[in-house]
Amino acid sequence: MTDLKTYTLKDTTVDKILNCINDNNFEDISFKTMTENGFQTKNIIDYFSKDLLKEILPFDDFDKRCFHLHYIEYSEGGRQVNHNHVDTEEYSFIIYLNDSDGGTYFQEPINTEVKPEKGKVLIFKSNVYHGGLPSYKNKKILVGSIDKKNYEGTHTFEAHSLFPKFVFKKNIGVDNDLINFCNNQEYVRMESNNGDFSNDFQILKKTPNNLEKMLLRKVRIFLDKGLNLNLHKHWPEITCSWIVRHGKNDFAHNHWHENSHFSCVYYIKQEENGHIWFENDAKSNVTFPGFKFDYRDDNSFNCNNYKLNVKSGDLILFPSHMLHNVEKNLKDTYRYSLAFNVFMKGSFGKEEYKLEIR
Repeated sequence: MTDLKTYTLKDTTVDKILNCINDNNFEDISFKTMTENGFQTKNIIDYFSKDLLKEILPFDDFDKRCFHLHYIEYSEGGRQVNHNHVDTEEYSFIIYLNDSDGGTYFQEPINTEVKPEKGKVLIFKSNVYHGGLPSYKNKKILVGSIDKKNYEGTHTFEAHSLFPKFVFKKNIGVDNDLINFCNNQEYVRMESNNGDFSNDFQILKKTPNNLEKMLLRKVRIFLDKGLNLNLHKHWPEITCSWIVRHGKNDFAHNHWHENSHFSCVYYIKQEENGHIWFENDAKSNVTFPGFKFDYRDDNSFNCNNYKLNVKSGDLILFPSHMLHNVEKNLKDTYRYSLAFNVFMKGSFGKEEYKLEIR
């Protein structure tokens, strides 16, 4: 690739990018970045569909190699301090989301200045120093990273994740009989007024095609292969089940499931939006509660929330005590999921600590 590759996106693609940004309430992390007098998000690549990434990066499989996106919007006089991205990626790119001032300057070996024009894309090698001149016209850009670097030498070390929480996921498909079944159920509005659920909390006993038995088999596989549970001594039973229906703007607030060991969600009709987030209720932030570090980016060791992307046919299982929420439905059509709780029965412990639950 040449030192600086440029091309222009269609206005419709730029509008999709802006809609994706405007539909979400992102946190400003500009205070710990090279952005001065502006708003900057953390990595938001999970909010972009595969199709949109392909529109943005249509060649050399860059859409699949892209691992980071963040959005910057500059206030009066906002600018970008001179810097490069050599430590984190092989290639970097900038997309101008509006016509503006505050051009981007590049040092050796590019030695040029680029005026912000809506849809223009700049791709360059990560070792090139660059910055943004002051903007007075509300400049908006999307910045991305391609080909994550794997450090060598003194940067290499082992990292061990101890006592992790887990979510198991398997796509088992979904048939039209079940979708029709969901369409024909009676629903009541939740007390929280952000969704509907079936008025039968043993709904699995009515579902077609022996769905309850099939789901229980999948649960046993999760517990057997994922946790190595001794299913000869204790076994799972489904205690309650219900269908959740979300219309436009419905969502699920942060909650957990009482009186069960594990909880499951089977996604029957899932749109592109409406993925599930898991929250770290301890907020331990690595050391102890109440002490707040700032991180350049989230990973499995420091994050306090985790987004799990789901689609129709996915079945997930997780410990019932884990806080979770579901994104707002932005479509005009209903989305359906079937939730159920699992309680373990059998023989637990031995001698003075033995417990039998039948």
